[in-house]
Amino acid sequence: MRGLSIRLANTSDIEELIQLRIELQRHLQSCNSRIWRTTDDEARRDELRLELEEMLADADGHLVVVVMNRGIIGFIYGRVLRRTTEIPNIVGSLLGIYIRKQYRRQGVGSRLVEELCAFFTTQSVEEVTSRYVAGNTEAEKFWGSLGFEPVIMTANTTLKKMKEKNLKRMSRVY
Repeated sequence: MRGLSIRLANTSDIEELIQLRIELQRHLQSCNSRIWRTTDDEARRDELRLELEEMLADADGHLVVVVMNRGIIGFIYGRVLRRTTEIPNIVGSLLGIYIRKQYRRQGVGSRLVEELCAFFTTQSVEEVTSRYVAGNTEAEKFWGSLGFEPVIMTANTTLKKMKEKNLKRMSRVY
């Protein structure tokens, strides 16, 4: 893709990254209405700003942006986890990726993953992990095409529903 550049994010990117994170959240909510939702108010923006500042300062983290025509059209963030009591000892965790809709399916995501993998290689990462929202078929296909296979499922319910189900079960026992 012409006019595309990939680089490390910096503090001057934070406002654009906040907007991309909000767009990512909206996309995820459109894929699955049961995920935890966030608000788009000033408090959420402040929270995202702090989170992004921490990401930029984290020596084990790597935040990369893709720029086109002087605007950020996507990002990827990964972090290296070093563990002494589990195998593999060094894991690369892909914690977020987002490409604006009009730039998807053009190799931008793959380029971002390549950039993050180069960082993981310098850190001697042995295995890479990623999470995506159930119902996000784009993510499922993308990660599957890169060799990712589901390992752990996360399931949610409300406390109220869990109590109701448990009470029904308990009433059958007695």
